[in-house]
Amino acid sequence: MKSIIKKIAVATIAAIAVTPMLTSCNDYLDVLPKGSKYPKTFADYAPLLNDEYRCGYLPPDNALYLMNDVFLSAYYMGTENINRANFLWEENADRVKLNKSDEMFLYYAYSGINVYDLIVNLVPGSTDATQQQKDELIAQARVLRAFTYYQLVNFYSDAYQASTASNKGGVPIILGDETGAQHTQPSVQGVYDFILNELNESMKSGLLPETAKNILLPSKYAAHAILAKVYLSMGQYDKALSNVNEALKGNSALYDWNALYTRFKTQIEDPKNYTGIASPMGYDYCENVLYRSGINTYSSMGADKNMPIERVDRFEKDNAEFLVRWKKKTQGVSTYMQGITNGYFNKAGITTSELYLIKAECEARANKLSEAMATLNKVRKTRILADNYSDLTASNTKDAIEKIIAFKDNVLVQTIVPFIDARRLNAEGMVVRTFTKEYNGQTLTLKPDSHLWTMVFPAAAVNNPGNGTITQNSK
Repeated sequence: MKSIIKKIAVATIAAIAVTPMLTSCNDYLDVLPKGSKYPKTFADYAPLLNDEYRCGYLPPDNALYLMNDVFLSAYYMGTENINRANFLWEENADRVKLNKSDEMFLYYAYSGINVYDLIVNLVPGSTDATQQQKDELIAQARVLRAFTYYQLVNFYSDAYQASTASNKGGVPIILGDETGAQHTQPSVQGVYDFILNELNESMKSGLLPETAKNILLPSKYAAHAILAKVYLSMGQYDKALSNVNEALKGNSALYDWNALYTRFKTQIEDPKNYTGIASPMGYDYCENVLYRSGINTYSSMGADKNMPIERVDRFEKDNAEFLVRWKKKTQGVSTYMQGITNGYFNKAGITTSELYLIKAECEARANKLSEAMATLNKVRKTRILADNYSDLTASNTKDAIEKIIAFKDNVLVQTIVPFIDARRLNAEGMVVRTFTKEYNGQTLTLKPDSHLWTMVFPAAAVNNPGNGTITQNSK
């Protein structure tokens, strides 16, 4: 990554046909290179948030390898590399050295942030729009910017703890829209303060719409959903609960995976049939609150990623969603679960099933165990086949949270959410996550206090950070 700031800014400016040679904001606005067009009217800016290539694609691959939610082929296992280091929980690996090239999670996150900065800074001066139109677009950009920083700080920084957040390193924050914009790297607390301010300012009366123009754009309910996630990570469960309840007022639907399984039962149960099943998790998924593409292809048909065979043991028996999406396959020396759904997948956005499970945990934290388990079972009934279904109960708060998280890990498998949950639970200490597995005759363990739970910035970004510096938070 030659220069994280310059490269991302150039990519974004190129998307709107502006050359990257202009270095100041005034030059950027005032000088029009021959044959080029720069954004001037509101109609020039409004489509930028719909650019999934830069604003909707966040592939947190290394977090998924660490969680062992994605299968790593023999090709990657034979030599030292960043994927293997995370997949095999190699404590002594030099991940900074191994992570030496562009990392798509970092690149696409800051590519999107550059778009949001552009809108926040330049839309106020755009023409041919009402003040309400401008305010709404800016508020939506700020919500998406906050959501992106939330995912970044939960990838490259230690998990939030109120007692240490002011002393832990955060992630670079960039507010300028021009090439070579300055950036700072505040503490974890500083990043969370920025996120909360962005969301609260964007949610002031009348700024965000009740219903967004499309599922890529945040409504006020999506903003409440993001706030719920942020407060959950901060351990402020009462605020998380109030926001998740507001978010569910916008959409409370759950998808019936049992019905989808019944529709394709013959095909699914045929061990030789790997014909793809159309993903229901696309733009019209009834659970969508905010759509983001995650690890799957952002502009064309993708497929569920293959999964390690050992990961199957963590799913409940007769989990219809699992049965629809993965099937056991042996190829060469490897046996794994092949992804058999294809299409579009909301794996980096927010769905109602996630919101219900946040709600369930917050209810458990308030010692409302019957309410918590009723909320959990509401989601389980849409995923566990009736012949094997029975309501779960909990004897205490810890028991409830363990059951909620175990199920949530599966509903949100191959997203960044189980990784974020594991980190915050490890930091809190009541429900710690220790992972073990057998590999080549050895027992491997990922401990709750391992430094591997914090990802490293790619070395190329640290060595060539643009206009500022980047300090590693892990090794």
